[in-house]
Amino acid sequence: MKRSMAILLVIALVFSALVFTACGGSGSKGMTFIKIADLKASGTEYDFLKANSSLDDALLVAQISKDASGELTVPAKSGDADVIAVISEDASNDKVTALTLEEGVQFMENCFKDGSAVATLTLPATFKEVYHSFNKNTALTEISFGRKAQYIVDSFCDCEKLAKVESAGYLYGVKDSFLNDKALADVTVTGAVQKSENSFNGSGMTALTFAENVHEIFTSFNECPALKTVTFEQMASGISNSFNKCPAFTDITFKQGSGRLFKSFCDDPELTNADFGGNGVNNAESFTNSPKVVLPE
Repeated sequence: MKRSMAILLVIALVFSALVFTACGGSGSKGMTFIKIADLKASGTEYDFLKANSSLDDALLVAQISKDASGELTVPAKSGDADVIAVISEDASNDKVTALTLEEGVQFMENCFKDGSAVATLTLPATFKEVYHSFNKNTALTEISFGRKAQYIVDSFCDCEKLAKVESAGYLYGVKDSFLNDKALADVTVTGAVQKSENSFNGSGMTALTFAENVHEIFTSFNECPALKTVTFEQMASGISNSFNKCPAFTDITFKQGSGRLFKSFCDDPELTNADFGGNGVNNAESFTNSPKVVLPE
């Protein structure tokens, strides 16, 4: 009788462990879970916490283990607690090949830098912010951000195979991102952009269309060797130190006015057509050394 009870107890314990793991418990593959309260107490400053200081301290952060490998899925829950963010124990991990974030996860920081081999990144509709991640990736070919995406900071630079980026959200800030992505041929922005700062320089797109309102572009889209055409549906503020030294650039179109231009569209030897939607151009030190373009009176 005692032997039978012991066997039943072992079976029950094993079953419980399997259920706990399947629900995203501490046994989830390749990661551990940390309360935001404990992350704050560790003394390490995270940008997603500084930008969202009101996050409940009981929420969890998934920390990808330094020895994680293969395909990883970050669950939206661990036990009864919600998982809100993803960080990494070792940002230079090069053994993970695919990463999926479940619906509910919103932030990512300090993940997969310096030669990571993640080939597939699947982000949920809830995803909002990414910081200091996926630089020097060797395998990722495309990224799609949903309508809640807000900030992309110091991420996705020097990605040798990244060819396609889509964004449908209202991007409050793209900063220090998508630099020197020479294979990046397709950038599709169907949402609005509050600010692009020091981003997309040295990238490989041939055409660029902003389907909704763009407020400000600073020091972006410079030295893009294949860029030929840019179309803005609407500019609310202006463009500064951008779209310079693009040797193939021929056409720019502002459908509803250009806003203020400062030190932009310079050293573009093939720029010929500039359509400002029938409006004048508020121009300061722009179009220097772009000899073929004719500006409106």
